[in-house]
Amino acid sequence: MPAAGRSINVREFIDERRVSPFQWLVGFLAFLIISLDGWDTVIIGFAVPELIREWGVTKQALAPILSAALFGLALGAFVGGPVADRFGRKRVLTTSVFIIGIGTLATAYATSLGMMLPIRFVTGLGLGAVMPNVVALWSEYVPERRRSFLVTVCTVGSQLAPPCADSSQPGSFQATDGAPCSWSVARLQFFACLFSYSGYPNQLHS
Repeated sequence: MPAAGRSINVREFIDERRVSPFQWLVGFLAFLIISLDGWDTVIIGFAVPELIREWGVTKQALAPILSAALFGLALGAFVGGPVADRFGRKRVLTTSVFIIGIGTLATAYATSLGMMLPIRFVTGLGLGAVMPNVVALWSEYVPERRRSFLVTVCTVGSQLAPPCADSSQPGSFQATDGAPCSWSVARLQFFACLFSYSGYPNQLHS
C-alpha cells in the first residue's frame, strides 16, 4: 500500500496503463464535439441556394455572411488556448459548445443579412475555440504511445460533416420557417454541451 502523502506522476500513471472506459468516454465526447463543430462550419454553405431564393439576394451579398464565421473561427482559435489556460479547458470548451448551439439556432431564425452577420461571427468564435481545447484535453488523457493515432481518429470527426450534410434533403434547409436541419444540429450541440459538462474532466495541469 502506498505511503500516505506519496506523490504520483499522473503522466506516467496514464502511460503505463491501458486506455480505460473513462478515457474512451472522453474520446467519444471529443469526437462528438469535433463532428458537430465541422457540421456547423459547412452547413451554412448548403443553405446558400435557399437563402438566395427566400431573401432575393445575390451570392456576392452572402459573401460576408460566409466569411464572418471564418473570421470568428480564426479569432476563437487564437484566443481559445490562452483563455482555457486561465479558466480551465472544461469550462471554456463547454461554453464554446453552448455558444455554437445558440448561434446555430439563432442562424435558423435570422431574417436578414444584417442579423445573420454578427450571429455567424459569434458562432465562429465558439467553433474556433473548440478544436484546440478538444485536442489538448484528449491528448492529456491518452497514453503517449497511442496519442498520435487516437488524436487523429478524434479529429477525423470534422471531416465527416460535409458528406453528412450533403446527404441531407434539400428541403431541410429553410431560410425563414425555423430551419429544421439547423434546429436538429443545435439540439445535438446542446446535448453535447450538457454531456461534456457532466462527463468531461478538467485538464491534468491547470
